[in-house]
Amino acid sequence: MMAPQVLRFFPLIRSVSQPFLAVLLALPIGPNLVTGLSLVSGLAAAATLYISSQNFELWAAILLIVSYIFDNCDGEIARKKNLTSKFGHRFDSFSDWLVHSCFFLALGSAWHTVTGDPWWLWFGWAAALGSTINYLIALLYEKLDQNALHARQEGATIPNGPYEWFLFVFRELARADFCFLVALLMTFNLHWLLLPTAAAGAQVYWLTQFHAVARRFRV
Repeated sequence: MMAPQVLRFFPLIRSVSQPFLAVLLALPIGPNLVTGLSLVSGLAAAATLYISSQNFELWAAILLIVSYIFDNCDGEIARKKNLTSKFGHRFDSFSDWLVHSCFFLALGSAWHTVTGDPWWLWFGWAAALGSTINYLIALLYEKLDQNALHARQEGATIPNGPYEWFLFVFRELARADFCFLVALLMTFNLHWLLLPTAAAGAQVYWLTQFHAVARRFRV
């Protein structure tokens, strides 16, 4: 069956983070510290991007990938060291939201500084707003259903049909592997496409996320 093999292929960041996970597991550190490292490196990426220099933009992409690597490792460390907690999960979710919102706002501000066009600010705010709505949707469903956290940790179910496959691939690329899209666009100096795409994509993402969660819990 091709479907399970494709599911194992996503997210791409999981394969990249495996060598780092082995090192982190050998260190006497907990998952919340790793989440903190993810938060710090993600905010550093946003701050570096805000400086708005071509060389700094490449460093911003690298720092964002580092943030994603830590973010992919913290949950695995929590499970393997038996240190899972509600606080750890909420801290992880909060960090993800803050990093992405600040990144979009910094990108919009940087392009506004370069071009003087206020539309870039609006794009940044729209992308950050979409990220915030998605974060609030996750909080709402965890509050409504105490089993939501466990349901989200069960792993991806096999999509059924072209529409569900489209939603699955879109969510994976927009969520877990977003850092690679950023790096690719910045490498080829196409990162000006990122913000308007993110402004629209963030809205599509939270709508598809709402649809997926609503179907799971039959809301």
